[in-house]
Amino acid sequence: MAYATASEMIDQIGENQAEDLARAEGGGIDEAALTAALADASGVIDGYLGGRYALAADLARQHCIIIARYALASGAPPEGREGRDYQDTVAFLRAVVAGKTGQQD
Repeated sequence: MAYATASEMIDQIGENQAEDLARAEGGGIDEAALTAALADASGVIDGYLGGRYALAADLARQHCIIIARYALASGAPPEGREGRDYQDTVAFLRAVVAGKTGQQD
């Protein structure tokens, strides 16, 4: 199960960016594409945490959306906002695993 829903992602990043990232055929937002990206992002988080650690729901949701947004913005430069946010999220997940955040169980 994903840590965030398509509607939560839309709320966090806004409808315009959501449509830019996942445009449905004929216009509008392709919520299925958002849902798939969020499921993949949840898998990335689970890969780092390996079932050994748990994040608070709001943190898991926030980081899930960041990872999904980066994945959907496949042409985004690493120095852009999506790239920086993604790198910060990966650093945070690594810090959780290393015991440096207070997020460990």
